[in-house]
Amino acid sequence: MTCPQCNQRVPVVALWKATHVTGVVCPNCQASLSPGAVCTILMTVLAFGAGEIALLLLKRYTGELWIAIGGFVIVAALVYALLAPLLMRLRPKHPGQPHLKGHSA
Repeated sequence: MTCPQCNQRVPVVALWKATHVTGVVCPNCQASLSPGAVCTILMTVLAFGAGEIALLLLKRYTGELWIAIGGFVIVAALVYALLAPLLMRLRPKHPGQPHLKGHSA
């Protein structure tokens, strides 16, 4: 993932450490960014789909619900973390107006 303003790499950790529920802050230029709607939907469907497959397989072979739920959470998080750099495209939240961290307009 790259920042559309400074063209620097944005680490995946920035997605997990979102400053607010609605966005990500570029660690290089402090621009306020958000993923596109299509990317967000695609990533959620892929992560939950893989987690659901893991849940069904673990439930069938172990018979323990808590193991199956744990497998769902782990697989969904892992798929999201691995595919995010490949599929996620970030865009500025307010085109033309960079949002600086700690700066109120």
